[in-house]
Amino acid sequence: MKKKKGKNQPKTKKKTKHSLFPNPALNLKDIVDCIGCGFILGNLNGNIIYINPAFEKITGYSMDDLRNKNVEDLIVKWFKGPELDKVKKIIEHLRLKSHKKPVVPETIKWTKKNGKEIFVTFDASFLRDNKGKAINSIFLIKDITEFEQIRGTLQEKDRNYKALFESSLDGLIVLDAETMKIVLSNNAAMKMYGFKSQDEIIGISPLEFIADEDKERAHKIIVEDMFQKDLRQINEFRTVLKDGREIWISAIGTRAEYNGRLSGLISIRDITGRKEVEKELREKEKQISQLQKMEAIGRLAGGVAHDFNNMLTTIVGITQLLMIEFPPNDPRYSDFQEILDATKQASKLTRQLLTFSHRQMPQLQALDINAMLKDIESIIQRAVGEDTELTLNLDPNLGQVKADYGQMEQVIMNLVMNSHEAMLHGGKLKIITKEVTIGEKDCKTNLEKKPGKFILLSVIDTGIGINQASIQHIFEPFYTTRDRATGLGLSVVYGIIKQQQGWIDVRSKPGHGATFDIYLPVFSEKGKPEEEMEKDIPLNELKGNGERILLVEDRESVRKAVTKMLVRYGYKVVEAANAKEALDIFNREDMNFKIVFSDVVMAEKNGVELVDELISIKPDIKILLGSGYTNGKSRWDIISKKGYEFISKPYNMKELLLKLKKILK
Repeated sequence: MKKKKGKNQPKTKKKTKHSLFPNPALNLKDIVDCIGCGFILGNLNGNIIYINPAFEKITGYSMDDLRNKNVEDLIVKWFKGPELDKVKKIIEHLRLKSHKKPVVPETIKWTKKNGKEIFVTFDASFLRDNKGKAINSIFLIKDITEFEQIRGTLQEKDRNYKALFESSLDGLIVLDAETMKIVLSNNAAMKMYGFKSQDEIIGISPLEFIADEDKERAHKIIVEDMFQKDLRQINEFRTVLKDGREIWISAIGTRAEYNGRLSGLISIRDITGRKEVEKELREKEKQISQLQKMEAIGRLAGGVAHDFNNMLTTIVGITQLLMIEFPPNDPRYSDFQEILDATKQASKLTRQLLTFSHRQMPQLQALDINAMLKDIESIIQRAVGEDTELTLNLDPNLGQVKADYGQMEQVIMNLVMNSHEAMLHGGKLKIITKEVTIGEKDCKTNLEKKPGKFILLSVIDTGIGINQASIQHIFEPFYTTRDRATGLGLSVVYGIIKQQQGWIDVRSKPGHGATFDIYLPVFSEKGKPEEEMEKDIPLNELKGNGERILLVEDRESVRKAVTKMLVRYGYKVVEAANAKEALDIFNREDMNFKIVFSDVVMAEKNGVELVDELISIKPDIKILLGSGYTNGKSRWDIISKKGYEFISKPYNMKELLLKLKKILK
C-alpha cells in the first residue's frame, strides 16, 4: 500500500536542464569581445545588432557606422565581382532558416573602410534557442592577409620552380633514395631517353639506362657520393636509350627532399657530340704527332743523305780520275770499278733517304698508271712467283697523274715485294685502279687528305696482315719486322707519294691480309714523250777549251775533287768556299768567268741567292747548280722557274761534263 504524502513531508525539487551560461547575453558578449575573429550579430532580417572590437580593428568600421544597417545592403558596397558572388551565396544560405548545415568558410578579398584590401574568411551561421529555433544571424570574419601573402609567395615560388624544372634544356630527374626509382622527370629527360610521356619514365631506375660497363661505377656514385656524402661532381657515362642507341651523358646530382622523403636531383646532359669531337681531336693529335715525327725523321734522313752524298762525290770523283790513268785490262782498273759499283749502291741508298725526306728532285711528267702497270706486269709476276695469283683490275677511263715514272715504278714494286713477303706460302695479289672524288667531309678522318679528284691505286694481298701497333710505324725509315730487310721500302713509298701531293691509307688486321690505298691528284694534261737519252759520247769529246769556271762549294773535299775533274778535262777553275768569297772573286776577276757552278745549300747565303746576285752584275753568265738535295731553303721553285741547269750529287764525271757542254752551247 502506497503511502500518501503528508503535508509536513518535504517537496522534491523539479529537475531542470543545467545551463553552461547562467546569463547568456552577458556571457556571449564577453566571449565575442575576447576572440580575435570579427563578429557580427544580426537579427533574422540581417540588420546589424552588434559587432565586436576585433571586427572594428579588422575592417575599420565601428558600431556607430553599422548599427541597424542591413548586412545584405552593405555587402554590395564592400564586395565586387566574384567576391560579391561568394558573399551572396552565404546570405542565400542564411535565408534557408531551417537549413542546419554549416556554411563552408570562403576566402574573400575585403576592402576596409580606409580603402585597403585584405583577405578574410567569411563564415555565417545562426544563433538558436534551446529548442533549436534560429533567433539571430551570426557572421565571423578572420583576417588571413598575411597567410595569403605567404601562400601566394609559396605558390609563385612553386610555379617558378616548376617553370625552371620544365624549361631546363638539360634533363632533370628526381630519384628516390630508398627505391632508387625516378619519381619526377622534366620533358627534356623524357625526350632524351625516348619516352613519349612522363608516366612512362616514372618508376624506372636510371641505372637501367646506363651501359653495362659503366653501371657499377654509376651505382657507387649515386649511393656513396650523392646520397651519403652529398658530393656534387660531374660524371660521364655511356647510356643506352629506349630505342637501343648508345649516347654519352654527363650527370651531376645533389641530395634533396621530395614529398618528405630523401631524394636526389640529377641533371643530365647529352654530350655525345662533344665526345665525338674529342675523339676526332685525339685522332688528329695522334696524326699530327705522327706527321711531326715523320717530318723530324725526314729532316734527319735528309741531312744524313746530304752529308753522305758530299762524301760520295769526293770518292766518285777521285776514283774516276784514277781510272783514267789505267787501261781497262789493268787489275787496278777493276778494283776502282768495284769502288764505283759500291758508290752506286750507296748512292741508291741516299736517294731512298732523300725520297723519304721529300728532298729528292723528281722528273715529273703526265703519267698513265694503267699503261705503266701493263708494262711491268710480267716483272711483277716474276717478283711474286708462281705461287701467287696476280690480278690487275684497271679502270679503262682512268685519267693521268703527274709523277716521276721511275719513282712510281719503285712505289709499285716496293708494295708488291712487301705483299709477297707477307704471303709466306703464296696467295692472291690484286692491283686496282680507279678514279675517285674526295669531299670535305672525307678529309676529317685524315689530316693528309685533300678534297678533289684523285687516282686511287690499291695493292691488296692475302698475307699475314699487320697489327695496329706496327701500322703506326711502317712508314718510318729502317723500321722492319722482317729479317734481312732494310726498312726503307715503305718509307720510300711514303716519301714519293707525299712529294707528289698524295697520301696513303693502310687497312689491315692480323691474319686478314693488307690493303694499301694510294691517292694521287688527277692531272688532265697528256704526257709528253720522254727526251731521248744522251748518246754514249767518249770522255775525250767532252773536254773543255779553257773556259773559266767559278766553283762555289763549302765542303773542301768536294771542292778539291770537282776541281781536279774539271781541270783534267780542259777547264780553268777558281774555287770559292762560300757566297761572300765568290762575290769578292767575281768582282776582283772583272767577272771574267764563263760559268758559275755553285752548291745550292750553303750557310748564310744559298746558291740560288748567289747566282741571282751574279746575274744582276753579269746577265749573260751561265749557271749550273748542284746539291745532294733540294728543300724549301734552296727555293727549288725558283730553280725550275728560271730554268737553271741542275745536277745531283754525287757528281758523275761524265754527267757533269755533259751538263757543261750543254750549257756552253
